[in-house]
Amino acid sequence: IQRAGLQKENSLAARTQSISFRGEGPEEIDLDKPLSSQFSAEDKVRLWQSLTQQGSGNGDVGALSFVYEQIKKEIEEAEKRGAKDNRLRMVIACSDGGYVGAEGEMRALAEELSKLKAVVVGMGLTETAASVPVVLHNPPWSQGDIAKSIDDLPALVAKHVVLEAIKLFPE
Repeated sequence: IQRAGLQKENSLAARTQSISFRGEGPEEIDLDKPLSSQFSAEDKVRLWQSLTQQGSGNGDVGALSFVYEQIKKEIEEAEKRGAKDNRLRMVIACSDGGYVGAEGEMRALAEELSKLKAVVVGMGLTETAASVPVVLHNPPWSQGDIAKSIDDLPALVAKHVVLEAIKLFPE
């Protein structure tokens, strides 16, 4: 935004959150990094530890449902206060194995999230999750991409964030 010469009132504030799952039930969802604008050393360690303790099963639907309910509640609370919540929300749903048997549920959740003005990006991690971008490449509700190597993930996430920021500030 600074390079584009835009006004300071057009600045962007970013909040991030990270969740993971050990299995399929809602009780097996871990809040690895709470939603905030900070990303502390403690958050990094907690996230790393969580992501190295693998579970099994397909908890993608439960995790995306968790995020959907969280966003819905946040919007409802803002409306109760009489405020309009027009923030851009992006959900980068990473999967290392795909949504076997849950493709329809994932598409439906992406559509529901889009009704809350959230952008969903299905990110397949390595070729084992090559179906992820296919399932969630469903414009206008969601997009899909694949990180052929985990080293590609930061650049791909940045690409999608920047593309959405450009929509906010086309100039």
